[in-house]
Amino acid sequence: MLHDLLVGLAKNSEGLEVVDTVLSRQELTEQIRAAGAHIVVYRREQPGLPAWAEELLGRHPRLRFLALDPEGRSGDLFETRRVRTRIAEISADALIAALHEPAERP
Repeated sequence: MLHDLLVGLAKNSEGLEVVDTVLSRQELTEQIRAAGAHIVVYRREQPGLPAWAEELLGRHPRLRFLALDPEGRSGDLFETRRVRTRIAEISADALIAALHEPAERP
């Protein structure tokens, strides 16, 4: 049911396309490469990002993962981002402040 809802939402949203339901990691890798995918939606079995997804993020840094709980009521969006924090003048206080502040996208 959740699968059908997500497919319907994607089909009715400009700029989103459902490539396929993939059964194996090899198929997933091929589909990401062929379609230039930006997001992978999957049902998670445990908290966190699985090793196969970490590996794909390393090869496709713009890829995002939407991990849905088995019940389909909640989930997490995982992504990597290039971020930059500008430090105008290097000092102990400036370094500590930069480590505490959220980074900006370049």
